[in-house]
Amino acid sequence: MSRLDSKPQIGKLASDLGLKGFGKPVAEIVDHVRRKVRKVVKNYKCGNLADLLSAAAHDAKTVFREVHCDADLNQIIEEFVPQGETIFANLRNELRDQDYAITLTRRRLRSEIRNLWQNVARP
Repeated sequence: MSRLDSKPQIGKLASDLGLKGFGKPVAEIVDHVRRKVRKVVKNYKCGNLADLLSAAAHDAKTVFREVHCDADLNQIIEEFVPQGETIFANLRNELRDQDYAITLTRRRLRSEIRNLWQNVARP
């Protein structure tokens, strides 16, 4: 059993993914992700890890953003808040030092990209 299994965020993630999460949610999440990645590898030609990340993002209808410094974080906030994506206004508080990533659902999208998610991560 992973020490992360007892974290509420892990249980929420398992639930959001439609997993049972009983007892070992971390193992279930990892298995779920492995199945998804295998599917992406099978469906897309990935010559390297950058290609795999791009293909996985496309398949999941998501965009990954890395934050290396405060300027990166400010740029993301300044890009999306004026577009009416107010959830990004609190990003600095949501992505605290102990957090490595957060996934935000954009609400104000054109219909053809309605399901796009923004994943913001500290590498």
